Amino acid sequence: MRRIHFTLFALGFRPFFLMAGIFAVILMALWAGAFVTNRPLTTYYGMTGWHSHEMIFGYACAVIAGFLLTAVRNWTGMETAKGPPLAGLSALWLAGRIMPFFPGALPSWLIALVDLLFLPALALSLAIPLVRGGQKRNLFFIPLLGALALADLLVHLELFGFAYGSARAGNFLALDLIILLIVIMGGRV
Repeated sequence: MRRIHFTLFALGFRPFFLMAGIFAVILMALWAGAFVTNRPLTTYYGMTGWHSHEMIFGYACAVIAGFLLTAVRNWTGMETAKGPPLAGLSALWLAGRIMPFFPGALPSWLIALVDLLFLPALALSLAIPLVRGGQKRNLFFIPLLGALALADLLVHLELFGFAYGSARAGNFLALDLIILLIVIMGGRV
């Protein structure tokens, strides 16, 4: 029997670049629809909080994930997440985008947990081939992803009422880290 090879989860950039592109279109449509109809979206983050969070931790982090999963493979000559592990990482990212639309049906802690797990899971999936491949120079990306996860945590801490103003600080920290990542990645290509 001939086996069908599904290539979407063969390389890291494929699902993440695809999801980032589709997600960007959906984000713009939802935001424009809410703006034009003057009917704000009901999300875990609130309307403006949702927009900023998803542009930073949704769209930008998907692009970063796709790039790094592919780049680490090229730098080390070792496989990064592919097949079921890549599908799982993709599903975790996607769940973090969908779950906030159900704040009444899902507990807040679960929405936050799923969202917060993506960046550490990505960092772990990249750290293994970087360490095994002896890529000390590129290990720098792991703490940067950890700092991005910390910025995301700051957003959730404010939503839980633990730290007033921390969402703004988390968003600005994340933007600064994303700019730093782009500068570093640009120098590595």
